[in-house]
Amino acid sequence: FGESQDPFTKKYTHVHSDGTLVMTPGPHTDEVVLGKWCSHSLFTALKVYLSFLELTDAQRVVVDEKAGADGADIGTSSSFDVSVIVAEPTPYGVKAAKQISEILDRFDAPYVFVGNKVYDQDDIDFLNTHLGELATVFYASKFMARSDHDADTPENIQAIKNLHEAIENSRPTLTRLERTREKLSSKE
Repeated sequence: FGESQDPFTKKYTHVHSDGTLVMTPGPHTDEVVLGKWCSHSLFTALKVYLSFLELTDAQRVVVDEKAGADGADIGTSSSFDVSVIVAEPTPYGVKAAKQISEILDRFDAPYVFVGNKVYDQDDIDFLNTHLGELATVFYASKFMARSDHDADTPENIQAIKNLHEAIENSRPTLTRLERTREKLSSKE
């Protein structure tokens, strides 16, 4: 983001050693963890922020949401250029991915599917049958399960390249700000 950062981004982000900016929507306090407060409130500010954030063509924002349809259901994902729906080759994984995609369809928000913890071609066929074409797959790995670091295997490097290409090919022509303005003007 460099010098083009807006004051909000500068104030609420942390810069990693590789230059990546990291922002959290708020603390998961005991009240949120124990269910006294709803964690959805943490994403309201994120939704507004993303809708008005202007990026250069070279800049990207990645939001890692919790598993399930909650993030999409409260509309946060409608502020994304492209959502990446990660699905494991299980009935529950497919069900959750379908829920998310149906919600995103209501918002006319683009998305791609990614297979995760895939063991073999049967898993890929299962996901393709239930979800359609996958952007890429990440194979199950004992190493990855035991590691808290990236596994720079040739397969994972290729999967990330495939995902990047799928995201770039799925990006809408209108910016998030233009889409937000269009949505607001259509409600008048």
